[in-house]
Amino acid sequence: AALGCADATPGRGPIPHGNGESLPGVGVGTVNVFDVGASPAEQAGPTAVVKLVAAGVGRLVDTAPSYGHAESVVGDILQATALRPNMVIATKLER
Repeated sequence: AALGCADATPGRGPIPHGNGESLPGVGVGTVNVFDVGASPAEQAGPTAVVKLVAAGVGRLVDTAPSYGHAESVVGDILQATALRPNMVIATKLER
């Protein structure tokens, strides 16, 4: 199977990673769409996206400091929905 996954269909199996953990094969990017304000109304769209990803095959949220407010919005959403333990957060280190 590709990448050591039981199911070689792209996005259908975990990606093996260090410590015996696995990374999800599917996730959501946050550039532009998650660069919104702090109010629940402004975060409604991104919240719906995170809930859909968490309910489906994805658990990965990709973000970066250069994505405006996206990182803090992801934090707000994960705290408000209690989904943080179920998700893998990827960010970038920037200088």
